Amino acid sequence: MIKRTLLFIFAAMQIHCTAQNVLKQIIQSDSFYTKYKYVFLHPEKYRLQIIYTQINRDENNIPHLKKYFYYPSSKKYFYPASLVKLPFSALALEKIDQLNISNLNKDTRLFIDSLHRCETKENFDTTSKSGYPSVANYIKRMLLVSDNRACNRIYEFLSPAFINKRLHQMGYKSIKINQRFGGGCDTSDNRYTNPFVFLSADSTVIYKQAADTDKAAIANHALHTKLGKGFLEDRRVRPPRDFRYNNYIPFADENNILLSIIFPQCFKLSQRFNISRD
Repeated sequence: MIKRTLLFIFAAMQIHCTAQNVLKQIIQSDSFYTKYKYVFLHPEKYRLQIIYTQINRDENNIPHLKKYFYYPSSKKYFYPASLVKLPFSALALEKIDQLNISNLNKDTRLFIDSLHRCETKENFDTTSKSGYPSVANYIKRMLLVSDNRACNRIYEFLSPAFINKRLHQMGYKSIKINQRFGGGCDTSDNRYTNPFVFLSADSTVIYKQAADTDKAAIANHALHTKLGKGFLEDRRVRPPRDFRYNNYIPFADENNILLSIIFPQCFKLSQRFNISRD
């Protein structure tokens, strides 16, 4: 039994070493390595994570995914920042499809009202061809120019309760979404989301979504959420910042979310977003 265990450990170490060697060859042959060499030499300090997914297609052109990890997946906290915009986009499209309301689609004009202190109204969108806001244009703004305001609108349309519940259903149990970007909203403010009204071209109401409040626990369960030596706030040096109440998506989960959108056939039905081909 001891021999079997030792053989298994040895085999696992060999596989890990092979994976690291594959990635090292790819990375060190690129100017990326030269530019960020100091980070690669101090991976623990920077909590470095790299996942490389090799796409192999068989004789029937069916993709098979093989992942290589430069460092083992970690539960240590890292701030996902704009990476949240990809699952937000997929979930917004999924929600519209699931509502299944006549004349309601990603391009439908909408009006956003406000009820809570941190919320703002929105009835026009100068970046849209129509001049009005829509889920599709918010997604376009998020993915093309990483627009934080557009991201906040999708956060409000979905609500943190819906986002977390749906992603947990898909198997991403560690994800915790609980904040907008900027805007002076504190932890409590981010529990509240705006009312939405979707309108036809002649301003007939197609669908109304009431304001929502998320009363679920909001802390993430990542390890080592206090980061840095300190940070500046109001010209004062504060102690290390605690990201316990910030958005959290483990890097491996973000990678799988991306892959499941591009290669849904490589994932179980329960791990796919339910969005139409359109």
